[in-house]
Amino acid sequence: MKNSWLKPPAIARWIISRLSVYRSKYLISEDLREDFDEILHKKGNIRANLWYWKQCLHAVKFYTGMIIPGSIMMFRNYL
Repeated sequence: MKNSWLKPPAIARWIISRLSVYRSKYLISEDLREDFDEILHKKGNIRANLWYWKQCLHAVKFYTGMIIPGSIMMFRNYL
């Protein structure tokens, strides 16, 4: 029985949807949803939610790692 009514955590979905690098270049939210559904079916709701949060935090780390160095270089250039 598939739990199609269960969704990934709302805050994590919102964070991923706001990351512009993912929104413009990749369709990561759909891929994460498919993987979430698979983990939900195999291992349960708690593990699926924990996995989704882990992926969200990795995405934020990657995004800030891309944005901050570029911002620092631009700030130096302006000085």
